[in-house]
Amino acid sequence: MSAPKKQEDKAADKDKEHEKKELYVAPSERLEMGMLRQHEIEEFTMDEDKIMATCHPVSWSNCDATTFSVRRGPKYVSGQKSASKKALYTMFAMDAYQLPHKMHRIWDFINIERYIDAFATPRYHRTHFPLPPLLIINVMVPDYPPELMGGRSDGEGYQMVFYARLSDETRRELVAQSQSQSQSPLSPSVQLFNEFIHSDLVSSALRDRFKVIARIMNVHHTDFGFLANRLVKRYNGKPFLARTSSTFYHEPGRYFAVDIDAHVFGYPARQGLSYVKGTIQTAIYDVGFVVEGVTDAQLPEQILCCCRISKMGVELCKRFPAKFVALYRRHRHALDAFSKTESDLLALKNGVTTTTTTADTDTNNNNDDTHKNKGKSKDKASQSATVLPTAKHHANKAADDDDADEDIEDENAKNVVKKNHTSQQPLPNHANVNANANVNANVHSNANIEMNHNDNNASNSSQNSSNGPNGPNGGWFSMFG
Repeated sequence: MSAPKKQEDKAADKDKEHEKKELYVAPSERLEMGMLRQHEIEEFTMDEDKIMATCHPVSWSNCDATTFSVRRGPKYVSGQKSASKKALYTMFAMDAYQLPHKMHRIWDFINIERYIDAFATPRYHRTHFPLPPLLIINVMVPDYPPELMGGRSDGEGYQMVFYARLSDETRRELVAQSQSQSQSPLSPSVQLFNEFIHSDLVSSALRDRFKVIARIMNVHHTDFGFLANRLVKRYNGKPFLARTSSTFYHEPGRYFAVDIDAHVFGYPARQGLSYVKGTIQTAIYDVGFVVEGVTDAQLPEQILCCCRISKMGVELCKRFPAKFVALYRRHRHALDAFSKTESDLLALKNGVTTTTTTADTDTNNNNDDTHKNKGKSKDKASQSATVLPTAKHHANKAADDDDADEDIEDENAKNVVKKNHTSQQPLPNHANVNANANVNANVHSNANIEMNHNDNNASNSSQNSSNGPNGPNGGWFSMFG
């Protein structure tokens, strides 16, 4: 190899190294978790007057998981609920940030290493000690007006990040099981969560069974307005399935993390969020997370983690540091460019010529939105005829089956999330994330090639019957503030 060529290679290597350093967030620069103060409740209560009397505004508190009703079992009959056992994970910190756009994997900017070490478990083993020490849940909530058709799926918002450690009870169960598998088998809920985190976190049926339960605890002291109050009365404490809006990440032996993207929820839910935005600071609410059990071997269900949030308004969230926002944007743009390159290569391989730029793609998407909206206006009557009977069907089903509301989901977000998967990926310094939690180059390519198609489907599905007031996207999540 000639000297000039070697020099060019060295310069290229330096550029790559510089790029990596630019995207890398040193542990010393990362944010400390726990910006929202914790108020420990000495005597947990469900009595509204006592809750109001002992409330500490702008704080989070421990929550008793046994106050949540979950599916009982074995021999589960639809609608039968019983009190959960203690949570598998114990909450120990919470953050709440304002952002100019949603940020997947926000914990990449948080100093979680300190707590992974502090709550370290025995050496990870797929069967002997399979659960990680940390559970992280990042809920991304929009803070801009929702649009019925052709609306945004990203923009200003706030994010609540829940951090939980493996509970003492769960740790003892895992230790006992690792020492004597035959005498101390894992409980159904622990085994279910084990199967969940080790499943195909992109396409498996099991990954569609992550549920959220939210309940307003001071309904008589909070006024969201007529429409939102009706939603609260109907759906308060009802679990919903966060199917297509959730993304999962597993680093074995370190953490399991979840992104829940409310930006892509159905229109009724996003409209509900808009209703309560101005008064959410008066609410006290509990939030719990659980994996849905179906078979006898997976029941009874058990809460993963939970907490109580007291009078936390949107404007009270701390602004996320601008330098990290800029870093995230650069990283996202780099991934978008990489995805387009992969898409072009795949198209050429399949004999398709592509010359459009990213800007062209965005223009085409907007044009597609215009055409599809025109088409939709012609079919408005037929669409309404489809929506109303379906809503009625769901209402009748809910009356006959107390468990029907567990099917609440954000199905119409499916294609939007598929597109966003390509642009919301981990920082390079965390490339050792379990492969199941990442979208490979082929998925990047397919998502980009089908971008226009997905935009059409996402908009069309927003008119689907699932958006009815009692349908899968029924707006009860509006109170999850």
